Amino acid sequence: MLQLTNNILQEFEKCFKRKATWKWFVILVIGFMVRTSRRGITSTIADMRLDPCKYHTMLHFFRSKAYEIDELNETWTSEVVKDPGIMRISKRILANGDHSKVSKEGRRMPGMQIHHQESENSGKGEYIAGHIFAQIGVVMSNGNTSRNIPIMTELQKSPPKIPGTKNLMGIPLWFKWQI
Repeated sequence: MLQLTNNILQEFEKCFKRKATWKWFVILVIGFMVRTSRRGITSTIADMRLDPCKYHTMLHFFRSKAYEIDELNETWTSEVVKDPGIMRISKRILANGDHSKVSKEGRRMPGMQIHHQESENSGKGEYIAGHIFAQIGVVMSNGNTSRNIPIMTELQKSPPKIPGTKNLMGIPLWFKWQI
């Protein structure tokens, strides 16, 4: 397993303009894999026993100009599609998608929107303030069990409304996948 992880991470080195940024990428990926809680960078630093003063350096990684997110997505997709365990139907990859609405209580968070809650639970409000995350994945199987391998997860924005109607304009195409 460690060798497979190493081989996959080596493929990402070409996506970075600076070697130091790629090293931070490796540290963050491994950190997110081994962390014991969902506190993001804080739990990564704690679980990997890194110097806490590296917190802002790790945050800076996410705003770095040393890589392009589209190139990282393409590299990840090409690595996943290479695997022989990916399920195919008539030579086409079996993909699935879903979304989740995450309620937020912050007042000034970027991307916050009001969403209709489809739950039939009377204890939940009809509308929530929060984010919608959409994900596309592919199905991988070893013959006995099948798993979803995420390809892309993205924060979704509500499409603009046509004035005077309930119809929505074209939903943005956020997943472009060429095989």
